Amino acid sequence: MQRSQQLSFLVAAVCLAASASGQQRAIEVGKALPVTSATAATGPWLERAPLNPATYGQTRGVSPATSPEAKIVLYTPTLSEDFFKLARRVDSLIEKHPELKWSFVQVSDPKGAQRGGYTADELKTRLAELKTLAESHELKHLSLVVAAPAARPGSSTITLAFTKQSTAKYQHPVVAWTGQTDEAKLDRATIEKLIGELSATIGE
Repeated sequence: MQRSQQLSFLVAAVCLAASASGQQRAIEVGKALPVTSATAATGPWLERAPLNPATYGQTRGVSPATSPEAKIVLYTPTLSEDFFKLARRVDSLIEKHPELKWSFVQVSDPKGAQRGGYTADELKTRLAELKTLAESHELKHLSLVVAAPAARPGSSTITLAFTKQSTAKYQHPVVAWTGQTDEAKLDRATIEKLIGELSATIGE
C-alpha cells in the first residue's frame, strides 16, 4: 500500500472511531466490527492497549475489535453475576483455542475510556476494579477493556461476536457469527444456546 493510501486508511479509521464513540452501528455478519477505542484492564490486550497517562485524553487509543486476529468479542453494559457465567464459558472456549487469545470483553462504561469524563487517575482506579472482578470470576484468557457507551443510555443488550482472521493487509476482519440477548434474559438456557452456536461457528 502506498503512503497516500495508508494515510487515507488512518484518517478513515479516526473518522469511524469518532462516529462510534456515540451510537454504535449494528453488528452484522459479513461486516467489520465498529472501530471503538478502548483501554485494557487485563489479559493480552493489556500489553497492547495499556493506559498511558501522558497521552490520555489526547488520542483515541487502540481499537481492539478491528485488529486482524481471529477473536471473540463480548460487548456488555453490565458486570452482573449472570454476565460472568457467560464470560466464563467464553473463557473456556479460548482455553481450547489458543489462536483466539486476542478475544476480549468490551465493557461499555458511562464515562468512556479515552475522551470520556474520567481523569487519568480515575480511569486507573476503574481499570483496577475490572482487574479485581476478572480475577474473582476466574477469567484467565479473556481480556477486559473499557470503552465509551456503545448504545443508547440504559441499554441492557449483551452482544457476542466472532470474527475470523483477516487475510488481506490493512483490512478489518469481518463477523462470522453474532448473537445477543437482554441482560434480564441471560439464563442458563440462553447461555447454552449462545455458546452452542458460537462453538459450531468456530468449528468445535
